[in-house]
Amino acid sequence: MHGIVIPAVEHILPHVTRVQGYRDIQSVVRGPFESIEMEDPNFEMLVNEEGKLTLLPTNRRATLLMYVHNPKLAERDIICGDALLVGPTDHMGEGTDIPQEIADLILGRQLFDIQMPDDDPDTIKTVEHGFTNWTNAYAAVVRLRRHYDRDFKVIPA
Repeated sequence: MHGIVIPAVEHILPHVTRVQGYRDIQSVVRGPFESIEMEDPNFEMLVNEEGKLTLLPTNRRATLLMYVHNPKLAERDIICGDALLVGPTDHMGEGTDIPQEIADLILGRQLFDIQMPDDDPDTIKTVEHGFTNWTNAYAAVVRLRRHYDRDFKVIPA
């Protein structure tokens, strides 16, 4: 399956990798791993389950992704070490490729906007725009959620 590596070291860009099993995943996250389910769209973040205990560096980008795509964990935990994003497990228990929507967002080099549903549930409005990278847009969503009980979404501009 194809996934995206989100390195903890911020000057290293996220990149696509192919993993074929347990050992490949361990190699990417540098040890035993756990899966964190994400939503909107559904995907999984695989992380070193001992990352905090072994003092791996904080992964700010993966932490922001977790806060936005798994709101139950928002500002309650952090990711330490490199993270691997993959698609959800299929009905046969096999891993799948990362959803294209997430790949386009993380690997894209475009501008990003933040949208939220309007009071009319059929209407979506842009609330902030022109972010030059997805990380800053995700950080803005985390800040907005502290003040507003609304759903926000980062999209390519």
